[in-house]
Amino acid sequence: MLKKILRRTALVLLSLVLLLALLFALFHAVENIRGKRAWEQYRRECAARDEDITDWQSLAPPPVPDADNIAKAPVFQDLLASPPRKKIQLPYLPRDTNTNTNTISGFVWQTGQYTGLDRWRAAFTNDDLLAALSVYDDDLREVEDALKRPSFRYEKWDEMNSVISSVKFVTCVPHIYALRAKARHEAGQYEDMLVDIQTGFCLANLCRTDPIVGSAFDRAMSFQMMCDPLWRGISGYVWNAHQLETLQGMLEPINMIEHIILAKRFECKQFTQMLTSLPKITCLKRMMPIVFPIIKPFERPRDLISYNYDYADMIEPAVNMWGYLIPKGWFYQNAVHYARFLDQNNSAIHTDERWISISQLKHTEGIFGKSRHNPYTTLPIVWEEYFFRTLNYFLSAQATVHQAVLACAIERYRLEHGRIPERLDALVPQFLAQIPCDPCDGQPMRYKPVGNGDYILYSIGWNETDDNGEPAWEEMRYGKRPDPDNGDWIWRSAGDDLSQKSEVRSQRSEVRSQKSEVRSQKSEVAPFGKGMAGIPAGGLQSSAPSRSSPPCVSASLRLWEKKILRDLCAFV
Repeated sequence: MLKKILRRTALVLLSLVLLLALLFALFHAVENIRGKRAWEQYRRECAARDEDITDWQSLAPPPVPDADNIAKAPVFQDLLASPPRKKIQLPYLPRDTNTNTNTISGFVWQTGQYTGLDRWRAAFTNDDLLAALSVYDDDLREVEDALKRPSFRYEKWDEMNSVISSVKFVTCVPHIYALRAKARHEAGQYEDMLVDIQTGFCLANLCRTDPIVGSAFDRAMSFQMMCDPLWRGISGYVWNAHQLETLQGMLEPINMIEHIILAKRFECKQFTQMLTSLPKITCLKRMMPIVFPIIKPFERPRDLISYNYDYADMIEPAVNMWGYLIPKGWFYQNAVHYARFLDQNNSAIHTDERWISISQLKHTEGIFGKSRHNPYTTLPIVWEEYFFRTLNYFLSAQATVHQAVLACAIERYRLEHGRIPERLDALVPQFLAQIPCDPCDGQPMRYKPVGNGDYILYSIGWNETDDNGEPAWEEMRYGKRPDPDNGDWIWRSAGDDLSQKSEVRSQRSEVRSQKSEVRSQKSEVAPFGKGMAGIPAGGLQSSAPSRSSPPCVSASLRLWEKKILRDLCAFV
């Protein structure tokens, strides 16, 4: 009797196992068919508009002869080697816990707050910062010689997993130029300061054709970094009209929106090829940095880039299990949903005009977010969150570039008319072909004179609310900084603590105008948008005309400038 019961129990369990196996196989078959059908239908749609959704190599930069390639110069070969054979980087600068402002972020200057360089002097243990930075002169001279070449291409595009980004050097070398430009501003070496700013902009723009999100991030960061010494120079009235026109011409072609959209398209093509062509477990293992935020949500966009691969061992068993359980059709569905998500956002992105409709993007996010628990969108949802967080950063960078262009034009207007314009329309067409737009809504950049010859340029920011040029502050561990999600994104010509400089600044403006009258020669710098680095064969040069004034006039001007600079430092 007992044997009969055990036999029946075994038959029932075996039948259940076979039934579950049959259902599991049927489930996989149905989902695979549905996923494959959805994928083939989407590929036909792409073929109808003459697009290959998996051809990511079509977005790679074209080949460049070694003799014309900046990346083939010896100094860049050493910088970009893996591991690097040479490092050009500044010493570690600890945070200042005694201040209420996080000056490390590099955005505080936009609110008109001047930050000194005493902490850098302490980091170098040298009160003469220019002398301390001279240790980089030989390396920077090699970099400047390499920039005379017309093109830049370093990435390897042999296969999908061999793509190497050029972001290793993009922030470290421009950082040195930015610091040296600020040190030269304090020392009154304004022509050399201008050359450093130009070179920093050229370095930041090298990877503009690199379709990798990391390169786009560091390019935007470098431009933000180089705008700090630019703001100091414009606010201090240290350049003449021709020099400002040169800087304005370098900044006008910069299009960060185009770069990030190119990077996202490249990312999408890689993403879809990976999901549809690789085995399930292999695909999941290669996408661990994507799966990781699902387990531990990230708060900042760079958290995905700074993924700690020590978690790979912890996640790998779960990845192996899910690789056996989930059907391949879900990978196809994830690829289709991610590609369609980017397609839906095309109408909201105006690349040529350099602005994005945030409200339309958020509407698309809300529609897509309704299916968050759908297995067809499990992986794309991570990219969706990352997509919106990265756009915030790039819109802010584009706003800063537009504000820098306007600041140059306003200063040129002031040099000619002796005052700032009441409206930005007064800059067109003599100083601007058209007013740069607010990248958050496409309207002209907001402008608000605040008296005393100062002004505020501002974008309405990510929240699409006009706060009349008032930024929001985000509390950090060591202080606060402008909040990227709230408040306006501003460029203030001078803060409240610098308002007392008006008399000194007007005197300096008079000095500059008198000096410009006795100068006669003007050197030309190639347009930034044409060629790779915008550097003539003779290298970067200052736009300042030659000093040929009579000795008595030159001596009196130098004494006057030294007195004004001494008074100005007292206020700062």
